[in-house]
Amino acid sequence: MRPAVFLDRDGVLNEVRVEAGVARPPRTTAELKIIDDAPAAAARLKGAGFALVIITNQPDVARGATDREAVEEINDVVRAALAVDSVAVCWHDGSECACRKPRPGMLVDSATDLDLDLAASWVIGDRWVDIGAGAAAGTRTILLDRPYSWSPSGGVTPPVDLEPTARVATLDEAVELILGTPERQSS
Repeated sequence: MRPAVFLDRDGVLNEVRVEAGVARPPRTTAELKIIDDAPAAAARLKGAGFALVIITNQPDVARGATDREAVEEINDVVRAALAVDSVAVCWHDGSECACRKPRPGMLVDSATDLDLDLAASWVIGDRWVDIGAGAAAGTRTILLDRPYSWSPSGGVTPPVDLEPTARVATLDEAVELILGTPERQSS
């Protein structure tokens, strides 16, 4: 088993549009802008032996605001640009499925499929749902602190006791933190 870094897509790997305080994903590859430090950050994590897995809620497909093909095209571009190992997507709207973050389904399924050690893994996200999914799966978590990070998601407010392992401002800082942990320094 190997460790992984589970990365939220929108707001962590690519830029989002913020409308009325809500982070919105790109609708097409033409709108996609990969965050400047993402390629180097991904390369450093891969070089340190981490599997890279994108975990992304895409409820706009179920809502009819975009189609699955457009989301898959965006995922393909991000996957190729960052050499990630896998992309896990929750296509559902609402909270009835096991995969929609803050539930851990995408992480647990990816761990089974890719033989990953969740206890040695990390989640990097920009929303409380990312932190919730990581905590539920038993990973350590890093929040890229944004003005919208603690906003309700899908009509659900974050649990009052939910806290990330760490808070940082950039993906590069998250990578520094992960690579600077004692077990990484001794390997």
